[in-house]
Amino acid sequence: MSEDITCRVIGWNIQRDVYGVGTSQSWDARKPGVLAVLKAADISIALLQECSPAQAAWLAKGLGSDWQVVNGLNANAVLYNSRWKAETVRDVALPGAQSRGILLVQMRRVAGTGAGGYLWACTSHWQSGITTGWEKDRDAAAQAVADRLAKYEWAVLSVDRNALPTEAPHAAMVKAGYVDAIPDATDTYYGYDTSTSNDRHIDAFYHRPDRVTATATVLASTASDHRPTLVELTVHTDGQGEPMTATDTLIKYGIQNADALVQAAATEGVPLYIAAAFVSKESGGQNIFGHDRGGMYPGQAVTQDKYNTMVAAVAKGATSNGVGPMQITYGGYFPLAAKQGLDLWVPLDNYRFGLRIIKGYLDGDYSSARINRAGQIYNSGKPTGAPSYGASVVSLANTWKSRLGSVVPDSGKPTLRKGSTGSAVRSLQAGLKAHFPLYAGSLAVDGDFGAKTGAAVGEFQKRSGLTADQVVGPNTWAALAQYGITPTSN
Repeated sequence: MSEDITCRVIGWNIQRDVYGVGTSQSWDARKPGVLAVLKAADISIALLQECSPAQAAWLAKGLGSDWQVVNGLNANAVLYNSRWKAETVRDVALPGAQSRGILLVQMRRVAGTGAGGYLWACTSHWQSGITTGWEKDRDAAAQAVADRLAKYEWAVLSVDRNALPTEAPHAAMVKAGYVDAIPDATDTYYGYDTSTSNDRHIDAFYHRPDRVTATATVLASTASDHRPTLVELTVHTDGQGEPMTATDTLIKYGIQNADALVQAAATEGVPLYIAAAFVSKESGGQNIFGHDRGGMYPGQAVTQDKYNTMVAAVAKGATSNGVGPMQITYGGYFPLAAKQGLDLWVPLDNYRFGLRIIKGYLDGDYSSARINRAGQIYNSGKPTGAPSYGASVVSLANTWKSRLGSVVPDSGKPTLRKGSTGSAVRSLQAGLKAHFPLYAGSLAVDGDFGAKTGAAVGEFQKRSGLTADQVVGPNTWAALAQYGITPTSN
């Protein structure tokens, strides 16, 4: 049963002669005419290009106290009101001689303001000005955007396209499953290509027609091009929207303490789909004691006091009971966890300890046979001691793999954290500094993972939808690899 989201969005490259904003070399969107257009449109989201953080803040303030801003590279900005909450931000630099970017903001419709669900609100600027080879740069940037958006069904993109519908940028988006809501007949033009006299279709508002219905109207303004586009959106969420992060997917399918599981799997280097399979089998992520016959506190919430009482009793010969999300049961594990500095009454530490054990059983082999064997050992202590348990874990792993995808750790990539030193840190610093000058431009490339490097890593993780723990583990390396950043890339 479909439960659709409806909203009004403006996409706008605010520059040139619109309402006195100014030329492309010197413009300022803080004009009453610009604000009047946004107010009159009765929108809940604005996707803006050529709008600096200061200008975006001025516009948001003028729209009302419930408006907020997410700023990106190259003066991209997303403004939204209290009907929405920005949950994930990804700010991606694009290839080409001229620095360009795409700002992706995962929005969740706030309860009580209409149907709930997700929308990726994206804004980008692919090219400006005439430079040698500028079309090549534009096409490369457009392809990068298309590649990124291909997996996002619930996404809309307002972009300074700067291309004819017959050219490569539009073709790349079409191949990714997107269509332009702005009719060609009403699109605005500007004579960029003086060598061929071909005018360009300046703007586009892309969406996936199978998931989003978009009706666009190019509004009247004082601009000769880059006129504001008002779009009536209907987002078809199938009753739930689309969970766009691993944590959301885990929660959707009933896993509790999901954030902690994502973090633990990344830290310990266990594919998340395998971790989720074991957790589904053991507890569903609940931080509770188990139901082992004779065990203490069956089904009750795990607390530090109860845990310490049970551990002391087990040391004196009492029957042990499963503890926490991973249902740690073997009495010998309790002092071992303490020796490793892990508190098993804390869900994150419980996950980490259990996954550390499972990682040893897997030994880098993620075949069904190996997962089956690891499950049997985890449940019974013997490779062939619990065949039905092993088969169930395999089945669950296949299910979770289809939900999450496979994130296989690369043993060749070291885990980096504060205090780490060496060439891998230097490569990390150089990559962050080069690709993300907005928040890593002042990093020293000295091979010493200090506070500034940690802050830059945390910001990258936040914008990439990862747990911002400032630890560069398998998932963070996988995200960094999209920008060519590896332990040996420097």
